[in-house]
Amino acid sequence: MTAWSRQGVVPCCFLLGRRVPPSLRWKLLIVLVALFFAVQVLYLIAPPPPFGSWEDQIVHLLTILPALLIRNAYSLRGSCLPPLHSNGDPPRPKMAIVMGHTNAAEPYVAPCVRRMMEYSHRHNYTFVKGTELMLDKLETHPEDIRRHWLKLEVIRDVLLLNTTSSRTPNAAPADAATLALNAPATGTTSRLAEPTPLYDWVAWFDGDVWVDNLEVELERFLPSSPTTSGQEEVSMVISRDDEGINSGVWLLRNSKAGLQLLDEWRRYMGRLDFPRDQRALRDIYNRRALWNVEDSEGMVRELMKGTGEGTTIDAPAAGFLVNRQCAMNATPTPTRWDGVFMRGDFAVHFFGFPKRKKEFCVDTVAKGGLLVCF
Repeated sequence: MTAWSRQGVVPCCFLLGRRVPPSLRWKLLIVLVALFFAVQVLYLIAPPPPFGSWEDQIVHLLTILPALLIRNAYSLRGSCLPPLHSNGDPPRPKMAIVMGHTNAAEPYVAPCVRRMMEYSHRHNYTFVKGTELMLDKLETHPEDIRRHWLKLEVIRDVLLLNTTSSRTPNAAPADAATLALNAPATGTTSRLAEPTPLYDWVAWFDGDVWVDNLEVELERFLPSSPTTSGQEEVSMVISRDDEGINSGVWLLRNSKAGLQLLDEWRRYMGRLDFPRDQRALRDIYNRRALWNVEDSEGMVRELMKGTGEGTTIDAPAAGFLVNRQCAMNATPTPTRWDGVFMRGDFAVHFFGFPKRKKEFCVDTVAKGGLLVCF
């Protein structure tokens, strides 16, 4: 029995004896006993976070039941995964996953990294420890550059790796052949073969992303054809959050257009009006979506008004493929029909949560518990 439950039972029993008419006492007693056991069951399936006062824990329990009802309603949305491609059996692209965080010492990062390594090994992707590479970049960048911007430098380095490069730094390849160098065969001409990129696509995951469904391949999120509705090659695959695209999970094509998009993003680094990389990416998206609209500059300024992350226009943008939020970037907070996480979804992202709550939520989902976080 929890402490606050003991504190509540005695006063209730006292009131039953003094204030309630005899004809209603047994009925109310049965209701109170049923409520007590219901609370204990809720504690088992959705334990409260290990912080806050007993009043906070009561509020937590009171929110669990409506949250469960909301989650049941969300189940009507069906699967969030994109449909399987029907264009035959195309060659499998070479993929690398980079996962990083600005502080690897946070307790919730290590379980997420281990899970991602397991996922990479299962699907034969190369896993790159982005956190260590980001720390290495600190030595060559100004001190006023925020650490989260350095992931763009790491991604660029991985994109530029080719068959004449050295082994991927801090990489844990699922298949050693992925990183093999294409040296010319013995007895052939001494002319070196044209270097080719090691990876066709590079994926970035923030360190607070938990891959829940290990069976889903990243190829499922890629475009079935290389163009968007605007007949331009898809360079970035990304998903939304409550206010626009979210830069915590994305895939970038290793192509000229993909590198141009990344370099355009990198040029925002150090700008005082764009302190965070997500705000900058949203600005790029809006400009590409509105490039042929009259007074597009004024519309972009309105979307990026204030000092927050800004918002993203709900329209296609050249070079982007935007998936539903629950496809790649689901949240455990039931706020949007299209964004809430349910078991079977690919991954859940604990963005915007306090550190201790992230630790609690990651521990809960890792143990297979019911994930309802607020």
